[in-house]
Amino acid sequence: NGIRLNPPTLRPGGNQTMSTIGSDGLDRIEILRGPASALYGSEAVGGVVQMIRRPAQTTEHTEWTSEASFRARSADLSARAHAGLRGASQRASVAAGFSAATYGDLAPGGNGPSHRPTAYNEWAAYGTGRYDLGPRRRLVGDVLVGQQSQVPRYDQVASGAFDTYVYDPQDRLLAALHIID
Repeated sequence: NGIRLNPPTLRPGGNQTMSTIGSDGLDRIEILRGPASALYGSEAVGGVVQMIRRPAQTTEHTEWTSEASFRARSADLSARAHAGLRGASQRASVAAGFSAATYGDLAPGGNGPSHRPTAYNEWAAYGTGRYDLGPRRRLVGDVLVGQQSQVPRYDQVASGAFDTYVYDPQDRLLAALHIID
């Protein structure tokens, strides 16, 4: 929703990733190929991936909904759980969610060796809200907080050997507040 996800000055580590953004709270993902720096800033020279959260909508009557999901995979012995809550009234609406995941080392099919190190853990929480200030003006806010821990990276160095580095932790806190006319 217009919040830059991976600014290099705010997020250390070579792994620029969107994995802490669960698809649970998203409305759609837009992909723009090619230069877009006029719209998205000077580093948008190769393209833009924009993830748009489900818009906060008001309703005639106050209503609350909840959601929960769980998934597991055998290729990396991973598990991810998510829980969310949405509420709305005539002038305001909110949505919030939390997810946690653990990913094991990747294991190929058959009896091949595991790819080590590739395991890590993560959690993320999001919140979005809207408050109608008048017939044509509203206040909209978004926040995303998350952490990945024990994220490995290994590179082949000039000698031909591999060097391993663990980014721990990788913290993310992004927030925005907009008045929309």
